[in-house]
Amino acid sequence: MIIHRIAKKQWISLVIFLLVLCSCGSSDNSVAELSEPVEKTVPSPTVEPTKTPVEKVESEENDVSAQEEQDSSSAPVEIEPTPIILPGGKNVIVGVQGVLGWSENGAWIGLGDDPVPAAAGDLYQVIRIGSDAVSGALGAAPQPNCTQNSTISRNVAIDDPLFTSFASLSMPYTEPVSTPIAISTDWDLTPHNITSLGLDSIAYKDIARELLSEFDIDDPDPELTVLVETDLDGDGNDEIFFGVERIADSLMFGTAGDYSLLYMRKVIDGRFTNLLIYGDVENAEYGNGMLNSIRLSAVADLNGNGRMEVVAGLMYYEGSSTSVIEFNDDKENFTQVLYVGCNN
Repeated sequence: MIIHRIAKKQWISLVIFLLVLCSCGSSDNSVAELSEPVEKTVPSPTVEPTKTPVEKVESEENDVSAQEEQDSSSAPVEIEPTPIILPGGKNVIVGVQGVLGWSENGAWIGLGDDPVPAAAGDLYQVIRIGSDAVSGALGAAPQPNCTQNSTISRNVAIDDPLFTSFASLSMPYTEPVSTPIAISTDWDLTPHNITSLGLDSIAYKDIARELLSEFDIDDPDPELTVLVETDLDGDGNDEIFFGVERIADSLMFGTAGDYSLLYMRKVIDGRFTNLLIYGDVENAEYGNGMLNSIRLSAVADLNGNGRMEVVAGLMYYEGSSTSVIEFNDDKENFTQVLYVGCNN
């Protein structure tokens, strides 16, 4: 298993996003880039595929297929959602680093030679994990942004405390923070419920400890940074997102044994499976003394098709980035659809 890193001074051009298909108690996992399908699936121990309470995950050891023979009603009923593309507004998507892009009729459009379809006075919804979406945030006119890529990058200043508080930070960054995202649209950003779960979950600490052992990390009490449950596409099969992180000193000084990992856990082909969205580890095999902190920024429908995307924020001592990621139709892979980043 290889963790690709974002090299200093080449934050944007060298970002490589990985997806690792992990299973609790297994060390034979495959690695896939975000835009590529997973070559091999080694799922975690089979379990009953129901919406299991968080504190009972440790009991998920029964074979699903055998259970279905006894009681076919135990399996989750998958409902094929019918995407309805909403018109919204200009649908410009903005992170704290600048504009990621926008959508037209559900299709993603990244930054290029075309001007950003935004103007001073546009209104935005602002959302961050753990907070409800806030409507009516005032946006400024697009401006060049990021000294290393000012010919392409554009920023829209958002008049909202979640954005202005990040803008007040100065590099070098020493402590990680969770960042928001904004979009100039009026549709419901969270058409499916998102439930925050307790960060003291013993069950998910146990899962995290097993996953960390695959990176030769021994942490008897992993610290959860996020634990939320939702249904991205409304098919009746829930996804659980959880992150774990240890930073012994600060983002400026990586220490052996530091790590930051973000996973999604769900039932795939009748088995609970842990998928690594992003990860960074400092140990003898991985790392170069500069840890990237990975946080779940938001889960939201950003193109109006009724399916929610994952927004991840990465941060290291000289820069940060935001990515919008789609989960691909219950298969074991993600696709990064939009990205913005800037480093010193």
